[in-house]
Amino acid sequence: MSELVFDIGMHNGDDTAYYLARGYRVVAVEANPTMCATARELFADEISAGQLSVRNVGIAETRGEMDFWVSSQTEWSSFHAENATKGGAQATSIRVETMPFQQLIEEEGTPVFVKIDIEMNDSLCLRGLAAAGSRPAYLSIEVSHAHADADTKLLDSLGYRSFKCIRQNDLREITPRNVVYQEESRRALKGLESLSQRLFSRIRQNDLREISPRNEDQEESRRVLKGLERLARIGIRSVVRRLRYRRRPVNGWKFNPGSSGPLGLELPGRWLTSDEMLSVWHQLAAYDLRLGAGGLGEWFDIHAAHEKS
Repeated sequence: MSELVFDIGMHNGDDTAYYLARGYRVVAVEANPTMCATARELFADEISAGQLSVRNVGIAETRGEMDFWVSSQTEWSSFHAENATKGGAQATSIRVETMPFQQLIEEEGTPVFVKIDIEMNDSLCLRGLAAAGSRPAYLSIEVSHAHADADTKLLDSLGYRSFKCIRQNDLREITPRNVVYQEESRRALKGLESLSQRLFSRIRQNDLREISPRNEDQEESRRVLKGLERLARIGIRSVVRRLRYRRRPVNGWKFNPGSSGPLGLELPGRWLTSDEMLSVWHQLAAYDLRLGAGGLGEWFDIHAAHEKS
């Protein structure tokens, strides 16, 4: 039988599709029923073949039902309303079935790899591993300012001795050597965004009569300037991100933005100790505080390998 992978926080199925393509048997967990319905259609053949099970359930501390907030930014949907509505997003609540992570392991077995990305409930999975006595060989978990220290230390106590810090924007490894460059590069890119926005703002404030002396040209000039303003508001950030964040294929697979990507052992870079991982994260968190949490929208995953893997 194929090795088992858990996709905890399936979302649109991008990661599930990769695991299936690599030949794994997958249990995909997703609280959003719309996402589950779409996945069951998309992966109907794999489900029929027994290679995939899609479970419409949320990971929580207890079995039962809870309010789940479905966000207009679907990747932010969460059991926590503040996460689902951040950045001005709209969200509506629905009731969904919940279960503890350790119960999922009891029902499905111990996977070789677990991907965890469930918007503020990620740490529950690690505590579930401790309670179940289960030790997948590899796992990844989305890093949060509030829980990164505790999560790393808990993983170390569970026997996970090797770590990678992966920037999810482009699947680049952040190491003790290159982390020192992260702040200055982000500061420079934020400066470029700000400069571009100020430039187009000044253009917009110019007297249109100076740009277009003839009245019949006024409307055309307004359209041009409106387009420039839109470029300043939206386009510059997109251009900057494309220049900085270029997701490289792994195993010939091109991962879409927002996906967690491959297993840690498939990613480049050496494994770090838990102390090195904590040092790298402390520096990244300090950069966020100095630059402003919004920054360029960078986010990171911790990949961990068990000492027996």
